[in-house]
Amino acid sequence: MNPIKTSFNILGGWDTRQGGRLENQDACGVLDTDYGLIVIVCDGMGGGPAGQLASATAVKKIVEYIKEHPDVDSRVQLMTDAINHAHQAILDRVAADPSVKGMGTTVTALLINPQSAVIAHVGDSRVYQLRRGKKIFRTADHSKVGELVRNRILTEEQARLSAESNIITRALGGKLHDPEVIERPYEAGDRFMLCTDGIWGAIPEKDIINRAAKTPSLSGAIDSLVVYIDELGRNNGNHHDNLTVALLETGQDSQLKEKMDKRTRKILLYLAGALLLSLIVNAVLLVQKSKTPQTTVELEKQVKQLKGEVENEKNKVKALNDSITSIKSQTKDAEIERLQQENQELKDKNSQLERNHHPASPADNTATSQVSASSSDNISNEITQLINQAIAYLKAAQAANDNTSKSTRRRARADADRTLNQLIQQDNRHRRDYMWVKEKLNEQIAKEEKPNTQHHYELMINKLNEIKN
Repeated sequence: MNPIKTSFNILGGWDTRQGGRLENQDACGVLDTDYGLIVIVCDGMGGGPAGQLASATAVKKIVEYIKEHPDVDSRVQLMTDAINHAHQAILDRVAADPSVKGMGTTVTALLINPQSAVIAHVGDSRVYQLRRGKKIFRTADHSKVGELVRNRILTEEQARLSAESNIITRALGGKLHDPEVIERPYEAGDRFMLCTDGIWGAIPEKDIINRAAKTPSLSGAIDSLVVYIDELGRNNGNHHDNLTVALLETGQDSQLKEKMDKRTRKILLYLAGALLLSLIVNAVLLVQKSKTPQTTVELEKQVKQLKGEVENEKNKVKALNDSITSIKSQTKDAEIERLQQENQELKDKNSQLERNHHPASPADNTATSQVSASSSDNISNEITQLINQAIAYLKAAQAANDNTSKSTRRRARADADRTLNQLIQQDNRHRRDYMWVKEKLNEQIAKEEKPNTQHHYELMINKLNEIKN
């Protein structure tokens, strides 16, 4: 993973892999500018060096344009102009060198500063905005199957698996029309993910979001995506696409705020309707009580009373609105505090694992599993103990290498598999996570010593630690 260095209150990193192709035609660029941090991910096409040239040219020309225009009022217009500039540069290169005719590239770009996040895209590379483990925004693919999804002819998963999923309708160097550019607010802790179709086309979107949004550390999230997808591709014939992902996490709320959500708007409309109904009822009651002519003084008294009641209802509406705002703020602060605490706990545990680099045997871990189980608030003591036993068996299998008996790893794997079966039966809440670990345990890389075997076991151990904590 390559960390993103920036002066803005943002953490981030990116990674790219060649996959099973002869060359990597993806490109990624990151730079601080006067308008904010710019992150660009492109997927080139055209074959051989032409695809590489197209994606690299797009990154270079977009960054150059933004750096050379320091006095622009609209960041949305700036991004639009920068992408059009890169498009023209690719067309000019093709005109000057016919050998690269047909080259083009997708582009996704994020320009983020304390004001807001400006998101632009052309083609089928994507930008996601993730909040509290869920997707709240995603760009719409400029592709043939993307149109079918928007017209509700195909589902997202059917489009992903379609043989025509690589047919795009917009690209730099080809049919562009105009890039799609929008400005979005964000909250502290939001994550923005830019990725090529080598990422989102390899596994279902739900799995991508779980890995990118729910993994506590950014580096862990990025590794979880690229390592898993790369291994999956190699195990299925090694014909998978180039894959590139950039992941950022914001450290503060943007100055641009979200519009009032539908639920809050409905509550306020309901209160306004109730206030109006109350006024009508009071007016009717006053008329019914007025069976005899009233003096001006009495009428003025009744009008004054009615005004007071109206003012009271207004105050109630204001108080309720303030309560809604306060509750939303408290909920957000509590959620941020919880996430920070979970992140710190995970860092502490990882540090302890690094210090204890000699793996413990299953027997050594029995006592510690009982202590951990007694302090768990989320799962029962029995489940916690089983998880710790599974982790111990995985560590024993991880420690086995060419210098030790193969039977050691085989026995440890069999013990871990048996313990995972118990967890699957007893802890329905995390059943899918245990099944994921069991699937990883039965992959070929877990059975023998390979360059990525140690990291493969680390992924399984980390997943079980996440469940336990």
